[in-house]
Amino acid sequence: MQERDLGARLLLTLALAPFALAAGIWLLDLEGGEGGAGLRGAAEVLLRTIVVSAGGAAAATIAGGALGVAIAGHRIPLRGACAPLWLAPFLLPSVVVTTGAQSWLSDGPLVALVRGELGAVLLHGVQLAPLVLWGVARSLAAIPAAELHSARVLLAPALATRLLAGRAAPVALRLGTLSFLLLLPRIEVSAYTGIETIGTRALAAFTAAGSDLEGWLWCALCLAVAAPLLPFAAAPLAVGAAPAGLGRRDPIAPRSFVATSLALAAALLPLAGLVGLAIDALGEGIAPARGESARWLAALATELPRLIPLAIALALAGWRISLGVGRVGIALAALPLVLPGCLPALILVEGALPWIPRSLAAGTLPLDLAQAVRFLGVAVLLGRLADRSLPTAERAAAALLPPARRRFRVLLPRAAGAIAAAAALLAALLIGEVESAALVVPPGRLLPAVELHQLLHYRYDVQAARLSLALGAVSGILVLLVGRVGRERRGEAEG
Repeated sequence: MQERDLGARLLLTLALAPFALAAGIWLLDLEGGEGGAGLRGAAEVLLRTIVVSAGGAAAATIAGGALGVAIAGHRIPLRGACAPLWLAPFLLPSVVVTTGAQSWLSDGPLVALVRGELGAVLLHGVQLAPLVLWGVARSLAAIPAAELHSARVLLAPALATRLLAGRAAPVALRLGTLSFLLLLPRIEVSAYTGIETIGTRALAAFTAAGSDLEGWLWCALCLAVAAPLLPFAAAPLAVGAAPAGLGRRDPIAPRSFVATSLALAAALLPLAGLVGLAIDALGEGIAPARGESARWLAALATELPRLIPLAIALALAGWRISLGVGRVGIALAALPLVLPGCLPALILVEGALPWIPRSLAAGTLPLDLAQAVRFLGVAVLLGRLADRSLPTAERAAAALLPPARRRFRVLLPRAAGAIAAAAALLAALLIGEVESAALVVPPGRLLPAVELHQLLHYRYDVQAARLSLALGAVSGILVLLVGRVGRERRGEAEG
């Protein structure tokens, strides 16, 4: 049951209002500049951005949807071992995925697959496919077991698969639209593949060339494209009582060579990339690789005490907001996601930091705030999924209780497993966040993702490979944590 309450609206307002105020202060202090001159060729950049984003979203929807139906409808060997690899491309930092693919193909005839517009489309599709896979698998796991068994007994395997595909199509379409909105302002993959998009133009205008006014105009152009799609993408997914895992095991599910091949290929590709990074990291021997990897792992370990509480707080806030706001509230929370990722940090720098005490501005507070605002929409979406993971009858029974008791004594404990999985997902995203972290990194603070981003501006070498491997290892641990929580939650739901 959706709860429209003052507390959730107040929490959303407290999260976004300070940034809206800081943005207003910055806009009032904008200098002139030659924004019109910098916007020449905007139609070409806009068209390229739409084509690359739509292509990546289509690739993610087709690949993720097909894999989700294959996993849910068939018995897949090594399902538990493959699940972290299926999720890895989404949770690994973009710089790691791009680095691995480009280094793997750099000396071969397929290097064009990771360069230019085609490379951006393919890399975007690879990174967003796990998001579609996760949503599709959750939606299909919500199908009553009796209905699924009847379909498999009465229908031929091909018809049963078509039935599953039809049930998954609305969720896949919704998540495909969300993928397009996520890709529209994206900067990192476009920069690594050597193409200009709205995001790269906005960042250049804000930080290198052009003017702040030009940067805001690029952001407005991005928002104009995204705004018509936001209400559709922000509508809550009707996933019923889906557990948090990647589908559930079914002893009568048929085996399929095609489905098995698809699932194993989707697991082997990330595995091959990680193996390639490991080979590159060992290029100068085991001892140097061990020493430098230990240094980067230590740097990541120092970040975890900041990231994990932030991810938990963000997951809880997203869950609480999702209980009490409608489609408009979710769209507002998602607004930072459809604008260039550097914008929250730049708003802090230009509009808020002059008013913050120096002792706070020199710490991690600006970084925490910028990352929290950027991923608030993800937290709210995951919070909505956590709430929808509860059985409908259970939520209806809880509706008879007073609001505070219902939320914190019934709904929160029952959704705790899904909220913990959401926190692990958010922590993995925060570890690889570069666009805002590079702008508000505290003085003297070593952020591994930012360091890798800067290393790749000069060259790809063993040092970059070792840092990529360390980031991959920590993200992999978080992926395994997600899988563990998902299995526990599935057992609770089925019990």
